Formats: sequence, structure tokens, C-alpha cells
Amino acid sequence: MNTNLSSRRINILRDSVARRIAAGEVIDRPQAVVRELLDNSIDAGSTDISLHIKNGGIDEIRVTDNGCGMDSENLEKCFLPHATSKIKDFEDIYKTKTLGFRGEALSSIAACSKLTIISSTSSEHPANKLEISDGQLQELAPFRGTKGSSISVKDIFYSMPGRRNFLKSPSGESAQCRTMFLEKALPQLDINFRYFV
Repeated sequence: MNTNLSSRRINILRDSVARRIAAGEVIDRPQAVVRELLDNSIDAGSTDISLHIKNGGIDEIRVTDNGCGMDSENLEKCFLPHATSKIKDFEDIYKTKTLGFRGEALSSIAACSKLTIISSTSSEHPANKLEISDGQLQELAPFRGTKGSSISVKDIFYSMPGRRNFLKSPSGESAQCRTMFLEKALPQLDINFRYFV
């Protein structure tokens, strides 16, 4: 063990490393993804929200809603750090009425999974499809879809094996996802929720 603490160099972490570490503060297991995505769907004014879980959420978590959706310009920004539509100035945090506002959810999810978002702001306008892998934009292109958003999170922590090793069994992770789903769904009496495993 090095007892000479004064000899340690201070390094500035590469952005990719810093983003992965920061992602772990927000997303520690599949149920955290469920929490963040359901919050976003509720905040988007959805009246119908579906959650699909595969292999305890380890293989895939998919949330589909009929909320306000995003156009291509917003899709291109939504996964970037500190990107949010819910506040603009610091004082806004005292007036916000949304479930989340920090702008870290999609950025953190994108840093530790394979993220796909299909979204449209209107049934009259074509949807767009955004694909992110390892936090990097892979594709943004027109796609078929209806008003609202469908967000797919696949292979959580696939590039972070150390964190993936801390996950429970698929049945254990699925139970936590179900508990989170119920916590979010039960208070929202005006929204139709569906859960598929």
C-alpha cells in the first residue's frame, strides 16, 4: 500500500469513463431503468403505458406510451448529459411539477446499455428512430410509428461486466421491476398501465 499520498497524481477522466461512472449513480439495476422510463412516460402526459420485461430486465426493458413524443431535433439531444425539457433555470426546480427534471436518466441509460427510441409528436407526422450504443449515436432516421414513444433498453451493463456481476437472478430482478411498476402505476388512476413479462 502506498503511504505517500502526496505522490498521487490527479488525472482528468476521459468523458467516456466519467459517463459510465456517473451512469452507475443513477442506474444500478433494471428496476432503476423502469423507474426512470415510467417517470418520463407519466411526465409526457401519457394515458396508456406498457412495460415489457425480458429476463428480469437484463436482456430488455421496453416502455411504450402515447404521450407527447419527441421530434427529431429533441431526439438528437435527449440522451446527452444534463439534457432536459423540464427546467431551464435554477429557480425552475422550485416550481417543477414533474416526477423528474435533472436530465440524467436517458444519458445514464445510454451509457450502460443499447438504447433505441422510436418517437413521434403526432399521428400525422412520421416517427423517428434513434439508436445509441455505449453512449454514442449510431443512427437517427425516419421510421414508422404512432404518436408517443417506445423506448427499448437492451443488454444492461453489457460493457460494464463488473457492475453486471452485482445483478441478482432474472427472477430477483423481475420481482424488483414489478414492485417499481406497482409503485408508479397505483397512484396514477387516470392512466392505463400494462405489464408484460
